[in-house]
Amino acid sequence: MLIVATQEQINKALDIVNVKYEGNVEIRGITPSNKLGTRYLVTLGVKDKNKKGAKFGHCLKKNGEYRRTRYACWHIHGDFFDALINIDASIRIHTARGWIDVTGGNWEDEQIGSMFNPRMFSEACGC
Repeated sequence: MLIVATQEQINKALDIVNVKYEGNVEIRGITPSNKLGTRYLVTLGVKDKNKKGAKFGHCLKKNGEYRRTRYACWHIHGDFFDALINIDASIRIHTARGWIDVTGGNWEDEQIGSMFNPRMFSEACGC
């Protein structure tokens, strides 16, 4: 995702989200995309895939449960976006699904499964 904010604001939002997710959220990648330090490409993840906030993969284990990944779930992303916008209403976030800002775009659930195994973003984790 591309975040139009400062690195300080991004780190502050991470701290806010980590209160809810018991310190399990991490920034797995952060790359400046301009020389001013106001745009960053950010990837969120979890430190421990067996704790709160880990996204489920698409493959089922033999016991019928989904494998857990180190990717951050839909809920972490939504809470992170909310935290950013609450820090500064002028912050904008660009995801694969479009822009998120103070006027909207966050918490839009959608189907990510298949015809044989339908599943929504909000259902792809243990939250």
